[in-house]
Amino acid sequence: MSIIGIVALAVILLCTATGAVVGALKGYTKVKSWAAEYLAAGILTIVFGAIIRKNLPGGGSGFSAVAPALITFAIAIVFILLFAVLSWRGRIFFEKGLERRKQLSYYRQYDQIEDNREQILDALDVNDKKAYKKLTKHKFKYKGGVWSVLNRVFGGITSAIKCAVVSALIFSCVLAFVEFSHLAETGGALNGFLGDVYGSGVWKFVRKYLMDMIVLGLLSLCIKTGFSSGISNAVWVLVVLGLIAFAGYASYYMVAKTTLFDSAAQALGGRLSGLLEKGADILEKIKLTDTKIAKIILGAGVFILMLIPIILAAVFVPQLIGRARESKIFGYADGVMGAIIVTALVFGILFVVGAVVDSLQSFGFMDVFNNYFVHSKLAVYMYGDNLLVSMGLGDVFSIGKYLR
Repeated sequence: MSIIGIVALAVILLCTATGAVVGALKGYTKVKSWAAEYLAAGILTIVFGAIIRKNLPGGGSGFSAVAPALITFAIAIVFILLFAVLSWRGRIFFEKGLERRKQLSYYRQYDQIEDNREQILDALDVNDKKAYKKLTKHKFKYKGGVWSVLNRVFGGITSAIKCAVVSALIFSCVLAFVEFSHLAETGGALNGFLGDVYGSGVWKFVRKYLMDMIVLGLLSLCIKTGFSSGISNAVWVLVVLGLIAFAGYASYYMVAKTTLFDSAAQALGGRLSGLLEKGADILEKIKLTDTKIAKIILGAGVFILMLIPIILAAVFVPQLIGRARESKIFGYADGVMGAIIVTALVFGILFVVGAVVDSLQSFGFMDVFNNYFVHSKLAVYMYGDNLLVSMGLGDVFSIGKYLR
């Protein structure tokens, strides 16, 4: 193993150990478990994706051409949601177990707690400050028993996985970027440091599934972000942008296209004439009169005034949306629609970009990039077996034909 490989392994192990300690101290109920969900969903998606590509190779036209991609992405989404729900239910399971065990601990110490309370009251009655301070310092610990132990064990495992996944992904992406740049090839500036890394069995294994894991991570992020923000917030952002655009056009139309502000513009222009006298030659060249400048100022003022209610609405409406989302029915429906819209939008863009890049895969400079998709089971439907290309839309996005 090269020195770079040893350093990378050491850093990953250090991050993993640190995560395990932090997770054990915090407990599973207070640790985010997205990395464990992501890793489990990724492994199963790759396994099932391999089965689908073997038994349903695609080709032809219509649904048969896009069936492998649609089924693979549907399976990936199912696994993401499944493990997210399992993690959520597992956290509730631990919280309830800890609560029951602490209640039991409380009732077992109930006589001591009541005796301590009575002694505190007696000390207050006789104004014994020393006894009062001593008695109030006594703290009763409500132990979680075996649930506390399991909570810390699972917390340590979950946090260790998170740190390992994050550090490994960072190293993998950096190495992939260097390989794309050809800097580690024979004669390249980084060949002496990284040449042996790219020939190792570990990197060959990582390269097979790196793109799949990146796409799966992006898919998970889209679903979670869309669900947490909801479609109502996304729609409201578009509404606010539309209102701002309308305010801009309305202020311009009222000042420039109507006679409502003519008298005000002439009066203001008369006051500005003396101030603008020194720059009269420049203003004449760009065809700006005192009245036009006055109308621009008035238009900006009207625009600012129209922005005030829009800003107020932009601040307070999201709070109303947040309250509405407290309703479970509305909250879940809004979140699901938000997840669908965000995922569809982001991946629609990625499929288009993939189709454009797919038209370049026959060029020699793409050889390293192509190697990352040879064994892909998910990302390959964005590049290599692009979904849009499979639907017969490849020529629409092809730029490769213009470069030959």
